[in-house]
Amino acid sequence: MPPTRRPTVTVVPMCFAAVGAAVLILAPAPAAAQSAPAIPGVYLEIEGQAAFGASNTDVGFVPLDPFAETGASAKLDDGDGRAGALAIGYTWSGGWSAAVRARHGEIDDRDGPIQPGVVAYVPGDDLIPGGFPVPLAEAQTQVRLKTTTVDLELGKDISFSGIPLYVYGALAYAALDRKISIADDGCGCLPLNLAMANTFHGVGPKIGARATVPIATGVDLAGGASLAALFGRTKFKSELNNLPLDVTPRYAEGDDRVVAAANAEAGLVFTYGAASMTLGYRVDAIFDALDSDQRVAAEFLDYGFPAIGERHDDVVTHGPFARITLRP
Repeated sequence: MPPTRRPTVTVVPMCFAAVGAAVLILAPAPAAAQSAPAIPGVYLEIEGQAAFGASNTDVGFVPLDPFAETGASAKLDDGDGRAGALAIGYTWSGGWSAAVRARHGEIDDRDGPIQPGVVAYVPGDDLIPGGFPVPLAEAQTQVRLKTTTVDLELGKDISFSGIPLYVYGALAYAALDRKISIADDGCGCLPLNLAMANTFHGVGPKIGARATVPIATGVDLAGGASLAALFGRTKFKSELNNLPLDVTPRYAEGDDRVVAAANAEAGLVFTYGAASMTLGYRVDAIFDALDSDQRVAAEFLDYGFPAIGERHDDVVTHGPFARITLRP
């Protein structure tokens, strides 16, 4: 029986950011302040972000007692880290703009918790097909996530109810690479290690909008959101390392899928002549992109062992950012 689909834990903050962006787009602009029009020519954007993962991936279960087949899920988020973005673009006098945007983030939880009695599923072999449970007396769980996106963007500045609005379309590329390690080093010897890798690569169309609402001279409220459909391929790999006799069970599987990607941000923009600095908060999500199912064998499911992981797992990161825009 497939695992029950769980809601993404960042629904509330993501909705908050999206609603905040929508409010900025629809709110009336103050009459006392005016945003300066975009200066024609080349522009450069540099951004840094403190990134926090919020995916809560299932990595095993903690038995109710030493002989129980079920228990509480052992969950692990993607940890904390940093992200950065770089964009170079050109704005024409008619309000049209084109840009190339690249973003990369790395977050990890390399000092993951040590939990006694975690049971995870390892790749099967010819005798026991599918994943079969292995108890790990002292499980140290670690995770590392890398995210990369590249957008080729074309857009135009327009006015909506007196508010400057930038609408755009883009060809978007996204890559995700999550690696999980569950190591049992309770014996003090070479630790038994279950290693799993989830990857996704996809490309597709994106649409979005950014708006500014002037609140004082040189200071704007700003917000934006985008949505993309990515056509790509996901892969799941797992292997059990450090077994005696150089035996290393391995499993790999992949499939093609179409996933949705979204982001939303809101913040304050401080403009100084041809330069500006944005301080805000950003949420990025790619839904159903990764495959984290540990492939529990049907025999163990029938016996009462729980399924662990999902065939369609979300990846969500969020955090504060600072962005500098230069127009030489």
